[in-house]
Amino acid sequence: MSDGLSTAADAVTPVQVVERRRQVLLDQDTDGFAGLFAPDGVMEMPTATPGAPRRIAGREAITEFSRQTMPGVRVDSLEHVAVHETADPEVVIAETLTRATLTATGQSFTTPSIQVFRVRDGQIVLFRTYVAPPMREPTGDGAVTPVQVLQRRQELLTGQDIEGFAGLFAPDGVIEIPFAGPGLPQRLEGRAAIAEFSRRTAGGMRIDGFETVAVHETADPEVVIAETVLRATVAATGESLVAPSIQVLRIRNGEIVLFRDYTGTPGGAGRTG
Repeated sequence: MSDGLSTAADAVTPVQVVERRRQVLLDQDTDGFAGLFAPDGVMEMPTATPGAPRRIAGREAITEFSRQTMPGVRVDSLEHVAVHETADPEVVIAETLTRATLTATGQSFTTPSIQVFRVRDGQIVLFRTYVAPPMREPTGDGAVTPVQVLQRRQELLTGQDIEGFAGLFAPDGVIEIPFAGPGLPQRLEGRAAIAEFSRRTAGGMRIDGFETVAVHETADPEVVIAETVLRATVAATGESLVAPSIQVLRIRNGEIVLFRDYTGTPGGAGRTG
């Protein structure tokens, strides 16, 4: 097996590569998706939302980005509305309609897009995607409310589901930690950065309980304030911690766009055990 699709990669047409990409996305095959790219392949996203990258260069970087973002979304269907071969035999353009579900909230959405592929020797060397903002669809008896997102967050944290927690955020979502101690960031921007930070810190602590003491809905329907108490154990020492906090969340279309967490340091929160 050579570096790419197969030893017969030169026999694979651009249209076949586009179809293969559709299948690996439906299969949630993150590494399979990245493996469609040449080692120096490039993804460009001119219409990316603020905080999301507009260009990713190299198969390794595409792999890392896909591993961070794909678990947060389940692709339910991906329709090729039209596939256009061009005068350039390497270039094909696909008009698509994706229906997907946010894994963290269960909310469904539909996203139209148009994508330009340059495929050489069976590998994608350039993938430029123009994606419209997702059109949310109500789930159950209505759209996901901020209070429901808070409930889902509590379930994910107590279940140590780091990817699910990060998936609650909008792609350009922000975490602010005004009381952050030395060595900790006071601000994280973007779902990918939130996921990376959560992975780095989660291994050092086991969450034993997460109690919501009170939830305050506000005059702004997007804003909810939660008073919480976190109980956890430091993995390295077995020491137990109790950390009360108050958190301000702005939730839009079922996704957290701002999470401002006023949590005391472990020492200020009180040590037990």
